[in-house]
Amino acid sequence: MTWKEYVTSPIVDGYIQGLTRAFGVFYFLMGIVVIFVSENSKKMGKLLLLGSASLMLLVFLMFMEKFFYIGMFIEHALQMGAPLVLYIALYKDNFFNRNQVFFKVLIAMTFIGHAMFAIGIHPVPGPFIDMIINVFGSSESQARSFLILAGSLDILFSILLFFQKTEVVALAFSIGWGLTTAMARIVAHVDHNLIGMSSHQWVMETLYRFPHGLIPLAMFLYLMEQKKAGRTGQSISLNV
Repeated sequence: MTWKEYVTSPIVDGYIQGLTRAFGVFYFLMGIVVIFVSENSKKMGKLLLLGSASLMLLVFLMFMEKFFYIGMFIEHALQMGAPLVLYIALYKDNFFNRNQVFFKVLIAMTFIGHAMFAIGIHPVPGPFIDMIINVFGSSESQARSFLILAGSLDILFSILLFFQKTEVVALAFSIGWGLTTAMARIVAHVDHNLIGMSSHQWVMETLYRFPHGLIPLAMFLYLMEQKKAGRTGQSISLNV
């Protein structure tokens, strides 16, 4: 089949549309699984592993689409890893203690991936610049300078995350910046005059970025509880 035949074939287009809808149904069902999965339903919990694998496939396709920029792949680490983090939390004892390095790697990969675009290692995405201009009313040059600063902080705090004396501060930055950048999609793009039309896309863009702040928050709460228990000599609760 030639390229022209491929891109104009209604049969190929039908397969692509069908596969897209099938993945949509799968992700919807996975959302329901997440609500009902528990420590007593490990068989259902194994679907979380399939969920992480399917998200990894989706991100790999985006990675191919964006000319194999490594930053595109690693910036989705927390999104791909969120179902896996939940699986570990449900079925592994002392999950934050035993998997601290793994969780920190997911966090660092996400923020370093963002930084690679922000500071210009990869081409700076136009939507990044537009979002800053829309939020702050700045010029394009100011937006680019802001991105360089933000990307540099992303890298700095990703490194500080792996040192015990600075891990709490680094997690606090990850929580604040992760949730801020997620919410920025709504602030920058939702038009109050066209609330239904504009929120349809951008609320979704915000929701699936919440792991960028919420997984660091879970780890932050655990570490603070750990430090408190260390001072008082109490046992540590994992219900964070």
